[in-house]
Amino acid sequence: MGVAATFELDLGQETSAPTETRQHGGVSSQVEPLTLPYAAGLDQATFEIGGETMAYTVGGLNFTHMFIRTRAVNVDTSVGVGNLFYNAVPVGDSSFADGNASGINYLVLEVADPLSGFVLTGDATLTWSGNVPTQSRLAFQLKLVGVNEFVSTESPSFGSLEAVFGN
Repeated sequence: MGVAATFELDLGQETSAPTETRQHGGVSSQVEPLTLPYAAGLDQATFEIGGETMAYTVGGLNFTHMFIRTRAVNVDTSVGVGNLFYNAVPVGDSSFADGNASGINYLVLEVADPLSGFVLTGDATLTWSGNVPTQSRLAFQLKLVGVNEFVSTESPSFGSLEAVFGN
């Protein structure tokens, strides 16, 4: 039986079957600028971080929101995505997860006008000691989703956002 490949970057509709993957070495506590522009005319999202650029054709997804999910499972690890700007306007919030606390966090941003496109910029910082955590034990995700309704509750496996009913 084979073991699933491990990679640091992926882009696509499904995290279990991404369209594109890349290896990306990191340094603990290093601030890495990130950019996520969405070109509505091309229906393409491009993700840039640490000198890596990956593009994805969204495929007509009717999205209304962007979720920024941070996850730190192991003790003495953390991940933060902050210093965020949406179309050059400060977001004024961040997503931060600490392996010594709840370990998962979400920031939900409403996409003002997907038909006009947008640019999200910010910084990501992952912190650990010893070996780099593997298998998404220290990670962040940017997700474009169509949302009709939020149902909020606590769950030890999923965090504070239990369900999203999309369109």
